Amino acid sequence: MAKDSSKQLYRSEKNRVIAGVCGGLADYFNFDPVIIRIFLVLITLFGGSGVLLYLILWVVIPTESAVGDKSEVNIKNNVEEIKDTTKSVVGNNSRMWAGIFFVGLGLIFLFNNFGIFHFLDLGRFWPVLLIALGLIILNKDGRKN
Repeated sequence: MAKDSSKQLYRSEKNRVIAGVCGGLADYFNFDPVIIRIFLVLITLFGGSGVLLYLILWVVIPTESAVGDKSEVNIKNNVEEIKDTTKSVVGNNSRMWAGIFFVGLGLIFLFNNFGIFHFLDLGRFWPVLLIALGLIILNKDGRKN
């Protein structure tokens, strides 16, 4: 598969589920985007790095319409897009989402105790839990000021 030297890597604006990362990678490598999405889900389930990889790519890869812009501008715009997307998903229901997160995390730990999800090393989740709690506390403290 010969790669066209004029091709640019971008986040797709037409073929997107969340941010267009998988759609853009699929266009660049001439793959089916579903395969890339499945790959990211699998590395998330078996190694935990899929979400982090997706977020990093979301920050550094420009959208299709912003390919020619400066990288600093693209990164700033992409970070703002992540904030806006998070606000639209979480909205004013941050307590509900935090509750769902902790119930889900608790279920995963419980299932692991009974041998279900045995392939996951759940000891690695504790830092994520602490980070989430810290962000929730900071978010509530920021609203008071």
